[in-house]
Amino acid sequence: MDTFEWAAAILAVTICFGPGLAAVTTAWLFPWLRGSIARPRLWGWGELMLGLFFAMQLMDQTVVSTPHSGDVLFYGGLAFGIAGLYLMMLARSPGTPPEVQVPAQPYGSEVQLPPRQ
Repeated sequence: MDTFEWAAAILAVTICFGPGLAAVTTAWLFPWLRGSIARPRLWGWGELMLGLFFAMQLMDQTVVSTPHSGDVLFYGGLAFGIAGLYLMMLARSPGTPPEVQVPAQPYGSEVQLPPRQ
């Protein structure tokens, strides 16, 4: 793997592990997820498992030394990825399917003028 592939893989792992760890330990979520996620800790565990999927795929491409370890890393990582996505799906609020858009709220500094008559 060259430097660009390493950087992309490490970035993908970091993007998954950072918010996942914050959600598991403190139940913190990104502001755009707070309205649709009912169980932030469960979502965090799913995000951590997705990060493990990316890490195992990175190891599969770089650290493989025995013939069958690549298969174990690939299929094990795939299982972690699917399980993580499933946990993230279970963490969503009931009644908020992914297609439903929550109406945007105005910023706190915006002035709401009454309608003209």
